[in-house]
Amino acid sequence: NGDPYGGSLFHTRSLQDAAGLRERQQEWLSNKFNADAICSSTKAAMAKVWASLDNGSIQQWPTEAVRTAMYDIVMRTYLGDLDEASEEVGALMRAIATYGPYAAKRVPEKKHAPIIRQLVDDVLAKTECDDIDLVRPMLANAAIGGAELLP
Repeated sequence: NGDPYGGSLFHTRSLQDAAGLRERQQEWLSNKFNADAICSSTKAAMAKVWASLDNGSIQQWPTEAVRTAMYDIVMRTYLGDLDEASEEVGALMRAIATYGPYAAKRVPEKKHAPIIRQLVDDVLAKTECDDIDLVRPMLANAAIGGAELLP
């Protein structure tokens, strides 16, 4: 069906199926993306940014630390504690850096989608994700630049 991540709302052809999928995704997101989860994720991810800024000298803006923190916030909000998946998250972040944000819109999907899907699956397998098939396409879209496709 041309859906590289399986279950993507964007690739669901039937309006009835899309409506059901959208409701399931929206319910899952509503349960995960609350103020406490976002604050906790932000606090954990930003600790590295604050550490890079707090060296007592004039320095360049820590672009890489900020970029990584933004993805980390999303990943932590989706998946909670990432300590067990740090290797897998690192591999996914390196792939995102290689393909760049919005890679799905610039690079033909056939080249990178299988790699991103495998990396997302590796991350999901190491976390306590409660619905991998539902979360995979949302996390993949959020990681590569397609979060506007979320319900």
